[in-house]
Amino acid sequence: MEASVPAVDFQKLSEGDDFQKLSEGDEWKKLREACEKCGCFRVINHPIPETLMREMKSVVKLVHDLPLEIKMRNKSIIPDSGYVPPFPTSPLYEGMGIYDMHESPQALEDFFSQLDLPPYHRFLSSVPFCLFVTTID
Repeated sequence: MEASVPAVDFQKLSEGDDFQKLSEGDEWKKLREACEKCGCFRVINHPIPETLMREMKSVVKLVHDLPLEIKMRNKSIIPDSGYVPPFPTSPLYEGMGIYDMHESPQALEDFFSQLDLPPYHRFLSSVPFCLFVTTID
């Protein structure tokens, strides 16, 4: 049995002005089904530049390649929501969190400091991607 990750078309999700019609559309149904059945999906036909995606992937790789003792510094204000290491029952899962970012502009800088991220990676993570995402209609 071969597993596949569902693809959701960003352009189709953002077409039109009538939210009621949009929310009933096939693409929104695909998105909901992907979330409910798979827990993930691929986004196609989105406006995010390839170069920005490559740079963000390099930051994610750098963070996940950090030594365990550094990743364990990722603590959050919400109990049990910081670094989550792989477990025997889920050896491919590893997570980190910044759950209070929307409440505190300092949260992102605190996250970077916990992990001792270099200045260039801090810049990539905070400025270009955030600015770009806020400009998507």
